[in-house]
Parts: sequence; C-alpha cells; structure tokens
Amino acid sequence: MITFARKHQIFRGQFQAGPFAAVFLLFLIFIMFNSSIVYLPGLPVDVNAPGLGLRPAQVRTVIIEDRGTFRFQRQTLRDLNALSYRLHEEVRTNAELRLLTVQAGPAVTNDLVHRVVALARDLKLAVDLPGGRIDLPQGGTNSLVIATNQIISLAINMSGQYYFHSQVVPEDRLAAELAAEARRFGGRPLTLLILADKAVEYRLITRAGEAARTAGVRQVLLALRPALYDEESPQ
Repeated sequence: MITFARKHQIFRGQFQAGPFAAVFLLFLIFIMFNSSIVYLPGLPVDVNAPGLGLRPAQVRTVIIEDRGTFRFQRQTLRDLNALSYRLHEEVRTNAELRLLTVQAGPAVTNDLVHRVVALARDLKLAVDLPGGRIDLPQGGTNSLVIATNQIISLAINMSGQYYFHSQVVPEDRLAAELAAEARRFGGRPLTLLILADKAVEYRLITRAGEAARTAGVRQVLLALRPALYDEESPQ
C-alpha cells in the first residue's frame, strides 16, 4: 500500500470576508429581480387616455396654481370662497354640467386639492383628477412586504376613480378588466396592488378586492407610504 505524507495545515491567517459579502450581494440582487417590492411611490397615468365620453358643455376645468390661486373659465380667482361662488353660479346656469376636472401644480398641497374635490361633491359633480394624484396612507417602519407573484397595480385617487393601465375604469367594468389581465398572464398567480389615496372611502377599496376575487386574483395588497422616521416624540 502506498501512503502519502499529509501536508494539511490549520489556517491561522486573517479571514477575508470580501468574497463572501460579494456572493451574498449577488444573491440579494437575484432575489430582487425575481420578486417585487410592494411599495410604489405612485402610478404613471396617461393624461391623453380616452375621456369619459362627455360633451364639452358637461365638463368644466379648475386649475389650482402653485401660488394657491385658481383658474376657472379664463378667470383668476384669489381664494376658495371665490371659487365656490363661481362654481355655484356655473351649476345654476349650466344644467348640463356633470364633471369637474381638477388640475393642480406640483407645489399645490394635497389638502387644497381635497377641499376643491369636497366642494365639487357638495355640488353633486363628478371629479376627474388627470395625472392620478395620490397621497398614500403612511405605514409603520416594518410595513415593507416582498411579493413573489406577478404584480398588477390599481390606483384609486381621492375622488374615488379607479385607474388601471393608465386609464380611468368605471367600477362596473373593473372585474372584466382584471379578468382580461389574468388571462393575459396565462393562469400565473397574480397579486393586485391597490394604491389608494388616504382620503378614499374604505368601501371603494373593498369593492376593488371583490372585483379582484371575481377575476380570479387571490391576493390583494394595499400600498402604504413607508414612515421615514418615528413620529412619536421622545419621552
């Protein structure tokens, strides 16, 4: 029998963690590319998508400018009271009016947009918010979730409109649109991510979930805005 001298020695040098860290980082990247993070800051909306099929006389537009003034029917209105008076006059003189489109500059606060939307609702007008302005509710610091299913997104803006594939979808067509999307993915498991403005009534979110179940989508998640800091004041 032939024997060989053993030359193994116990390693007593400094451990190099760099290669292991690189492999771990590549592993994380692989996971990220094969899964989706639930939180999304917003949903792109095509402002040139087909409208709601209304005649010009049935639609009016309010522009909220960055300095807090309003533009309505080629007039500049200095405050919300002036806008309220002008809208009441428009409703009184235009029996066909059905929809108010609200356009807001990037520096306009969500609170001011909410007040204009509430004013329109008091006048029994539907509201359209081109661009899908959405202020997500804030979640906790540990609210981030990773979903392994294919994610499809549905947005609900503060006026209660559903946006799917960058277009406004009436509630009675939502289940059909989601079912068509499920067929497009050939039966793969889908997760519906709902991006709902924090002012949206919960019943609208519930109806979206019911439409998803009808369409065969079994998992529904609600997007939250991550907390950037602990809002509780120190003791």
